[in-house]
Amino acid sequence: LGGTATLRWLAQRMIVASSNLAANLVFDQVGAHRVAEVWRLAGAVRSVTARGIEDRAAREAGLDNIVTAADLAGLLAALGTGRLAGATASAQMLDTLAAQEWRDDLAAGLPAATRVAYKNGWVSGVRHAAGIVHRPDADPYILVVCLATPLASDTDEPDEACRLVAGIAAASWAGELPGR
Repeated sequence: LGGTATLRWLAQRMIVASSNLAANLVFDQVGAHRVAEVWRLAGAVRSVTARGIEDRAAREAGLDNIVTAADLAGLLAALGTGRLAGATASAQMLDTLAAQEWRDDLAAGLPAATRVAYKNGWVSGVRHAAGIVHRPDADPYILVVCLATPLASDTDEPDEACRLVAGIAAASWAGELPGR
């Protein structure tokens, strides 16, 4: 606050620290049209980022953010295969996702040394986690969990929704989910 920061630094804080302030500043700089273009390039058909996080005035005016598990999976696949950017930029983005500091949900369900490039997010009643999970014995796989549940709180403390996502991640690792 009251200072300056590069977009790269803000984007990193947006991802690794889940900073809503950084996310809103990045959104203000790049604009909804550029975010929509990334969704389009990733093949997303339902997801929309129309406003900043917790922008109540925009929400009351009818602007809402919508995300689907399928679109998040498509976005990660596009990133992981280099369809969204060149090899160097893609690797840097994946490294940023792998540096995620909030590891109470998806990462908590995986073995401790597992590389997982992911982003999670939560507000009261909602918990999402989407990532590329790297196994030492197989190709990476994409895991996306989107929950709308009263189990999700808006606090920074692990809640029942965190434990549910961790359980789904553990089941995916064990090969107990369909499609794995």
